[in-house]
Amino acid sequence: MGYRIPNTAPTAKQQKQMKRAVIKLINHFGGLSQAAIELGVNKGVLNGWRTRGRVPAYQAESISSLPGMAKDGLTKEYMRPDVQDWNLLVGE
Repeated sequence: MGYRIPNTAPTAKQQKQMKRAVIKLINHFGGLSQAAIELGVNKGVLNGWRTRGRVPAYQAESISSLPGMAKDGLTKEYMRPDVQDWNLLVGE
């Protein structure tokens, strides 16, 4: 499963937002270790997201559906503002 992501690089504004979203996600759970446990991924995966400055689109969609995420502003649209159409499944 994947998503329609533009062929162009994200704008500077989108890049900053995606970086903020990764940090906000990790902080939401109280740190890297707890976030990894809650999201069912290892710390290396989360560290990779932090290093790259973005959550993969398929992960953003599943994370945004977890309880409390929308309340804290962690929507898929916030985490991945560069995704053009969440209904078109194509691959990242």
